[in-house]
Amino acid sequence: MVDSNTKIQKITANSIVGFISQFNSTVVDPAYNTATYHSGNKPHFSKTANGLTTPQSVPDNQLLGTKRTYLSSNDTRINAASLCAALLNITQSLSKIRKFQSQWYFNTNGTQALVDSMSGTGILTFPDIPAGTKEASWTREGNTNIQLSPQMLFSAGKRIMASDANQTIANCLNAWTSQCRDSNEIIYKFFQCYSDCHSNCYDSRGRR
Repeated sequence: MVDSNTKIQKITANSIVGFISQFNSTVVDPAYNTATYHSGNKPHFSKTANGLTTPQSVPDNQLLGTKRTYLSSNDTRINAASLCAALLNITQSLSKIRKFQSQWYFNTNGTQALVDSMSGTGILTFPDIPAGTKEASWTREGNTNIQLSPQMLFSAGKRIMASDANQTIANCLNAWTSQCRDSNEIIYKFFQCYSDCHSNCYDSRGRR
């Protein structure tokens, strides 16, 4: 971390390495460390009912792996424009780390009874929910297209002050925490029915 009011217009090896390290440790790692669930640790309901024992509470095609994208110099020329672009790209990629809630319902003659629910934070992706059957199907609710746009306090041709650099990093973290960690929860619903389910027991739930 560079000292406040230090000019880093002429970026030295130490200052840029410090900036990169600060962004990765302040933004990337905390975001990923928040996520309990992912393709390697799938969430499950805790109850057993209707022939299912602790079923998975988020479909497989909604879960991503834990691979992190870090800010790096990559031995290339770094300027304000390329640095801003890299910060924005990585910050926007964090929108996949989201709070979610999942609910399990059992349908009986058109009545949906809540069996179990759970919540957490996961590394998610948002293709269409997989096609289900009359006996078992999913829905998804929530904003799946968040575009994080943190304010960048430096630009090409201007002096980069350490205070502006530090605040830009804070802006990146705040953009993710305010829009993905603290709001815009994704809600999954799992609907189960008897194997001889009739049409009045299976309503027209849309898959998104």
